[in-house]
Amino acid sequence: MKESTIINSNSEDLINIIESTVEMSDSLFKNSTSDAVDIDNSIGFIKNTRIENCGNDCLDFSSSKFEIEGLIVKNSIDKGVSIGEKSDIIIKNSYISDCSFICLAIKDSSIVSLNKIYFKNGKVAVADYIKKKIFNAPFVKSNDLKYKEIESQRIKSKNLNEIINLKN
Repeated sequence: MKESTIINSNSEDLINIIESTVEMSDSLFKNSTSDAVDIDNSIGFIKNTRIENCGNDCLDFSSSKFEIEGLIVKNSIDKGVSIGEKSDIIIKNSYISDCSFICLAIKDSSIVSLNKIYFKNGKVAVADYIKKKIFNAPFVKSNDLKYKEIESQRIKSKNLNEIINLKN
């Protein structure tokens, strides 16, 4: 998927990718009432892509392996990027902003490497926690994270209720 634009969706997800190999670059996903880009059980990369104005999560991974570079995520009602269920994700040189709650959620035995990420205007920049009790805590490696107008830079918890209580 290269140089694609998908906007204005009232469906569950603007785009839902399942059990696929993905090469996404130079694309725009905008104005979804729920998740914008939902990726399950897939592998691939995302490069120079913008996702904005999401009614839930802008980018949601489950059981996937991805490398991401040059991602811009703006204006999510829940999470800018959500990574869960044993995903293995590398994100570098990216920007996540204007998140009503969590800019980057890392959950449930996922392994995530972050390098040169800029977080702006959100309640929590990075939250790592266990959502489903069948999984272990996630592992997060980070380098050169920058924050502006963020209430909490990082929250680690084994208790989902603690994370939910932050929303209120």
